[in-house]
Amino acid sequence: MYQGTTPSVIFEIKGYDLTSAKVFVSFKQTGKDVLTKSEDVQVGYDEDTTISTIVCPLTQEDTLDMKRGGVTAQIRFIYEDGQAYATNKAVIEVSDVIYPVVISYGGAT
Repeated sequence: MYQGTTPSVIFEIKGYDLTSAKVFVSFKQTGKDVLTKSEDVQVGYDEDTTISTIVCPLTQEDTLDMKRGGVTAQIRFIYEDGQAYATNKAVIEVSDVIYPVVISYGGAT
């Protein structure tokens, strides 16, 4: 993923139907605050493969706040009955950009 872009980061979790769970997607880099997304996260479930797909959209501000290098991501989720779980951590590579500002169709903001 590149700084200053608006990617949707996609995760797959096997064996859990997360459509009724509250899902939290967190990103962490050394020396940075943790970024956690929950409200905009979309969840789908495939009964045949028992895989939940989590789509986590990021803003330009989110990715500009990430340093070049690896960012660690982890998902935690909780069901209505209070059962809470966490996934293994994954590292996503972040690449820098030459023009590191928020842009808009009309130019830089």
